Amino acid sequence: MIAIVVGYLIKDIELISNFIDSFSRGGGILHNVRFELQAKALKQLFDYPMGGRQMDLYFNYERQYIHNTWLDMVNASGIIPFFAFTAFTVYSVINLIRFLLKKEVSIEVKIITAGLYVMFFLFYSVEPAFDASINYISPWMLINGMIQGLLSNDGIKLDFLRSINEK
Repeated sequence: MIAIVVGYLIKDIELISNFIDSFSRGGGILHNVRFELQAKALKQLFDYPMGGRQMDLYFNYERQYIHNTWLDMVNASGIIPFFAFTAFTVYSVINLIRFLLKKEVSIEVKIITAGLYVMFFLFYSVEPAFDASINYISPWMLINGMIQGLLSNDGIKLDFLRSINEK
């Protein structure tokens, strides 16, 4: 009951109403230009295997990015770098899961790390991170390197994270 009253009271705030309208305008969020461009790119994935930005991505007479880091990579560089980056992505997710399953890692560190990964993947799914700036992809690479270092260095045995747990 309280949620209904609060919803009724805030629906007239311009920011809230714009947000709600964005889900229904033009057929809803799934009919967004980004998703249409991603579907168009998937259909052309093997038509241009060497990349070179040859895909037909015109929308409203304007050439667009695909707004997906992996698909923008295949458009720019081809399927070999795309598969290499996809393999790296899978490898990093496996390392993340291994890291999250470590008993030595505090719950706070696990939540922060998992949250960062979710944030990165959401961003990379809707923006051309490599094309925009290397600054968008560097933090994810840094975190991947830190996790790989913590997992592969058995001599340390995650003493750094164990000391965080003791505080």
